[in-house]
Amino acid sequence: MKLLPLLSLLPIIALAGCVTEQGAKSSAKAKPAPLFKTSAAYTGTSKVPDQSARPEALRVEIVPAEVRYHFADDAVAVQYSEKLNAFIEQEDMDLVDSILLVWPGVWSLISDEVGELPGPQLRCVVPSMSGDGSPIFLCGKFCTESPSIIAATVAVLKCVKSDGSWTIRALNPEEMAKWWAYIPFDIGEPTFLVQTEGGRYKFIFAFSSNGKISSIEELNSLPDFANDRMIPTEENRLKLERCSSK
Repeated sequence: MKLLPLLSLLPIIALAGCVTEQGAKSSAKAKPAPLFKTSAAYTGTSKVPDQSARPEALRVEIVPAEVRYHFADDAVAVQYSEKLNAFIEQEDMDLVDSILLVWPGVWSLISDEVGELPGPQLRCVVPSMSGDGSPIFLCGKFCTESPSIIAATVAVLKCVKSDGSWTIRALNPEEMAKWWAYIPFDIGEPTFLVQTEGGRYKFIFAFSSNGKISSIEELNSLPDFANDRMIPTEENRLKLERCSSK
């Protein structure tokens, strides 16, 4: 995990209105055994493990130096890529977790369509990424009720299918580095990038250890940055406005 005292250039999350009560409820339940195990963290200084038993599209060739990445067994990566593909085709909501983190990029895409959903705001605070060093505040949604989870997921799948077919693959180094700047946790498999045929969307679907989809993000909707600062373009300004105003 990332260390919070060192987050001068990394985000923290505030889950408004649910931290104490929701945390108390969840801590009272026995945590189920994980369905799969992942490796210790790999970084740019680590040689990635052998992935010859998975298709080339699911292989991670390089982990950026600043990123911490956990590999699952090849069989797990293949199995869950197939589950994800079937999920997109069939829209079977049984594959979605009972708590779904809808991150700011994807929330900026679907919030107008789904409207106000019950549940707290997922607030992502990214310190020192603006040109003047002031923090950037981005807004997502913390979905804890079935109607909210279904509404958000259906809207995401509608976006995927609106741009032709799709490809499921591993994140490349540039995509890992971009997402890493917006999240407060290590990247762990099974996590996949769903790239649409028309090139409009790059959705990230991350599974939790119980085998359910627990996080969704859309990379193209997030501002781009270089040298730990948002690149000052009009396109990035509009992306930031959309991601921070919901």
